[in-house]
Amino acid sequence: MNVTSLAGALCAFALVAAPLGAQSLSTSDDGQSSLNLNGAQGPAVQAPGSLTTTFASNNQFAGNMFDITPNADLTLTGLDINVTAAGTSATIDVYYATGTSYGIENNAAAWTLIGSYSGVSAGQDLPTFMDMTGNGVTFASGTTYGIYVALTSYGVQSFRYTNGTTGGDTFSNADVTLLTNAGLTDTGFSGTIFQTRNWNGTMYYDAGPSGPSLTVTGTCPGPVTLDIAGATPFGGVALAYGPAGSFSIPSGGCAGTSLDIGSPTLATILGADAGGGVSFAVTLPAGACGLTVQAVDLGSCAVSNAAVL
Repeated sequence: MNVTSLAGALCAFALVAAPLGAQSLSTSDDGQSSLNLNGAQGPAVQAPGSLTTTFASNNQFAGNMFDITPNADLTLTGLDINVTAAGTSATIDVYYATGTSYGIENNAAAWTLIGSYSGVSAGQDLPTFMDMTGNGVTFASGTTYGIYVALTSYGVQSFRYTNGTTGGDTFSNADVTLLTNAGLTDTGFSGTIFQTRNWNGTMYYDAGPSGPSLTVTGTCPGPVTLDIAGATPFGGVALAYGPAGSFSIPSGGCAGTSLDIGSPTLATILGADAGGGVSFAVTLPAGACGLTVQAVDLGSCAVSNAAVL
């Protein structure tokens, strides 16, 4: 294959891309006593592009983990969280991991930072909004991801959540399913894990079309065919490969688009047909076996599933 570095080929990306109830007193995970407004709920009606769990908290500490499985490609645009100390400035770090958060709660290497965000606390059992627009991370349809919301201003506020059932509790709508996991004692990955602790909040998102899909047939080393479906009709499709990891395209028309490849190399740019499909046949050497390959629709900047060569 004729290959160039992905960073060096960003000009190609730029040229091709288009356009309140009864009260109770309890002691929380962090040892603090708090007054709980039992029955305080989030919105009864889901807004388009949102999923709410609950705001009926009865526990607290410094952060919370949960899983999401989208039914369409999603980009998080914001979060409502449940924190104490109304009127104070709250800050969070939001991380994601590919695959479930269960079993990797203390494995820092498994997590990638989406970004750091701030907002003014609305107070316990009320939604405090964190604007996450423009973060560039797309969660692919059919893939499970762990989400970790860490309250970096813990001490000024506490992160409120609700005791759940063993194995987690599920919240869902047509676009996404959320499975609850754990409360954490600090804002890193080395603290105590409390299970199950249900995240309190609303997840806001943009849900687009499922985007391109990638299928690999054949055996590496040897002849292999990569079939892409669901791309923009007559649009450009970039194929990138490299070791599994994470990479955000730094510039060009698809700047901010995230790949599941650590150090990607651009293999080729293909032209989709009228149905949004295209195939690429190549004979792979042994050195390519085990690498990850992914397609980027240059018309929409949507990314395909990652496949292993």
